[in-house]
Amino acid sequence: MNKTNLLTSISPFQIVDLPDENRFGVLQIINPTKWAAATYPLGEYKFREITVRLSADVKRVGAPGLLRWQINNKDDYPSIGDEILNAKADTWYSMRGEWTGVARDFEPEIHLSTWQNNSDITTYYIDNFTIEIIPGELTNVYKKASAELDALIGKMGRTMETLDHYISTKRQENADIGELIQLMLHYLNEIGDADLSAELDLHGFCACRMSRLSNVTKEMYGDEVWGKIFGGLEIPTETWTDWTQDERKDFALSIQKKFLSAASLDDYKRALEGVSSTWYPLETSQKEVTLSDVDAFIKERNENYVKDLTANHGSDDAIMAEFNTEKWKTRREGSKIIIVNRPFQLNKYVSQTDDKMKRYYACGCPWARTSILKGETVSTAHCHCSLGYTKHDFDNLFGKRLNGRVLKSALNECDLQCVFEIDIPDSIM
Repeated sequence: MNKTNLLTSISPFQIVDLPDENRFGVLQIINPTKWAAATYPLGEYKFREITVRLSADVKRVGAPGLLRWQINNKDDYPSIGDEILNAKADTWYSMRGEWTGVARDFEPEIHLSTWQNNSDITTYYIDNFTIEIIPGELTNVYKKASAELDALIGKMGRTMETLDHYISTKRQENADIGELIQLMLHYLNEIGDADLSAELDLHGFCACRMSRLSNVTKEMYGDEVWGKIFGGLEIPTETWTDWTQDERKDFALSIQKKFLSAASLDDYKRALEGVSSTWYPLETSQKEVTLSDVDAFIKERNENYVKDLTANHGSDDAIMAEFNTEKWKTRREGSKIIIVNRPFQLNKYVSQTDDKMKRYYACGCPWARTSILKGETVSTAHCHCSLGYTKHDFDNLFGKRLNGRVLKSALNECDLQCVFEIDIPDSIM
């Protein structure tokens, strides 16, 4: 398969012409700040042996250094072809290579490495990029997992409980849970179950949010308070967790109880809200924001909401009729910004008539959503984690953390939506 148009960069880039060198449509990457100057995705080839044949003309401008195409397998980062050590600046190099193996990363890709690029002024140019990927057999590990899942789903049904059972069984076998969940996600994509895949994918958020809450708690309230809440507990790591839905729910309820005993409800809310800042640092703004800027920002946000909704669900009349309405769009009410979170599972939400199940499909928190079905519901204070993420764009607009609150939550028996309110600073009202 040859899809040269998938070559891109996570750093600023543009397509340029170099007429003096008789080169046109060249990819220019300006001072790449990440680990790669250019990337090419390999996600569709997960758990399958592939042969990659790649060729490209590459030039560095500004500083000499390494030129190397490689697979992002974290153990060894194998090269595709020979690397060029100390490549001269302003010199084109014709790079060619072939590699056969299994791309094993969570998000597998080919990239032009920036390793040992210690310059602040390097610009990369890539021309005549071609790639051929020849897929081979699925790995034996995937074949085994696929057969096991086929048998288990045939016996227990295609549900999250079935997947929990499979994860628990593999946990007893000391399986690599990160790899296992990736195998399961690939399997669900192969059989076309996007809903169950989305539920399983919450495992990715499951681990990191609680570990970051632990870190934020220690930073905000010190070792003594942290010890009363998290001391002696097994805290999920920043990677995938093998906990079941019930185990995550029970952990969240336990942390909630301990937090309210060691601190206050407001402290609990502030810590949860602070989790988002560990992912998304505040961007300072030099601009003086006006009310017109806020209204324009909301308008653009709603336009993007409709574009995304149409792109993903435009052919579903029921979803479009429900969600392409003012009821689900961001709005300003005087000095307040009202944001309504879209349900986690739209198609199940819109077709469901039972309010409890509707709330379950609305909630996208892997720590809390199961509690909706189990009787002992996690507190809506937990939703301040979502508040932190939801108001992040507005925090950046003003260049400071804004005050906000949870107006409605699917964790409440009477609410079928999650709605947040953000205060616009008095200075612009």
